[in-house]
Amino acid sequence: MPQLPGGGGEKAILQAIQQRLVYPPRALQAQVEGRVYVNFIVTATGRVDKIEVVKSLVADCDSAVVQAVKRLPRFTPGREEGKAVWVQYTLPVTFRIED
Repeated sequence: MPQLPGGGGEKAILQAIQQRLVYPPRALQAQVEGRVYVNFIVTATGRVDKIEVVKSLVADCDSAVVQAVKRLPRFTPGREEGKAVWVQYTLPVTFRIED
């Protein structure tokens, strides 16, 4: 499986997305909460590619998730039989208003 710098697996990837996520002002004002499911590929060179929202919340939140995924650092690519390979992820990104 691909790894972010520092490792940590899928949990670290979700944390990195959440850290880069900017809650859209209109969604915050409307108190929109929920999940956006995002699909993306980590290429054999460790870059993120083919980002797609597969389960939408609202357009502003969807766009915010895509932007957060685009800002992820380069990964250490996944390997199969010693060869770098493309790996697909589908992850839930949560929007929650904290008091």
